[in-house]
Amino acid sequence: VHQLAFAPMIPILFAWQGPVIAGQAGMTLATLIQLLGVSSMWLRTRAPKFGELIANQDYPALENLFRRTTWQSSLAVVGLTGSFCLTLLVLNDLPWQITEKLANRFLPLSQAIWIATAMIVLHLMQCFATYLRAHKHDPLWRVTIFSNLLLATAVSWGGAHFGPIALGVSMTTIYGCLTLPAIVLIWLAFRREQYSGV
Repeated sequence: VHQLAFAPMIPILFAWQGPVIAGQAGMTLATLIQLLGVSSMWLRTRAPKFGELIANQDYPALENLFRRTTWQSSLAVVGLTGSFCLTLLVLNDLPWQITEKLANRFLPLSQAIWIATAMIVLHLMQCFATYLRAHKHDPLWRVTIFSNLLLATAVSWGGAHFGPIALGVSMTTIYGCLTLPAIVLIWLAFRREQYSGV
């Protein structure tokens, strides 16, 4: 669902801001999504173990594994996105033409850091969603669809008025202030209901 929400963002920027900025935004977004994917492998490879522990009703082990996996994979995504932002900073400070050309393929750090922050929030959303889906339970689709429609609207309006900064700010604000809190509340309610008698 998130990929479908991201798909129209670059064409919107292309229409309002031109090919150069749209290309920079596309390269920045694609790179950070790939880094998110690498970090999420930590989570995805442990998802079958979640299901096994649920089937065995070993809930304390499930909670410990979930906490540990969430911390480890979150540290990975923070490290990778932080390294990306640091690389942009270094590339812009180096005096060589080749590094300047490479840096110019991405958004400026002040704009890229918003998208990087959104990737961290998105990863946390994936952690809670993986936990719920391991129980063969997915009550998140309404929240996800609503937030992605809101995101598409915000990027359309913001891209026209404020340029590519609207992409990262919209993602971070909507996912961080609306979607993630809603998912955490749903997760907490599910755990209370699921394990109240355990």
